[in-house]
Amino acid sequence: YEGVLSSVYTLESFPVERAATLVSLGNVHRKRLGGNRRENLEQAQKCYLQALDTFTEQAFPFEYQQTMRNFMETRKMLQK
Repeated sequence: YEGVLSSVYTLESFPVERAATLVSLGNVHRKRLGGNRRENLEQAQKCYLQALDTFTEQAFPFEYQQTMRNFMETRKMLQK
């Protein structure tokens, strides 16, 4: 997915759309039942962190808060 994401929604051309897509991908990885659970959660965290490059607290406070909440929930899941 990363190749498609970077060729369609580049950080320079479509930063908000790219960040929103990364959050959605993070959600999919976090809820995914197939595959290795730990790897899915780690991939979700990576997606959320990349989205936070755009969804900063100053520029997008609501999106920042949602993405941080998702990241922290995923972090807790990894600690179990």
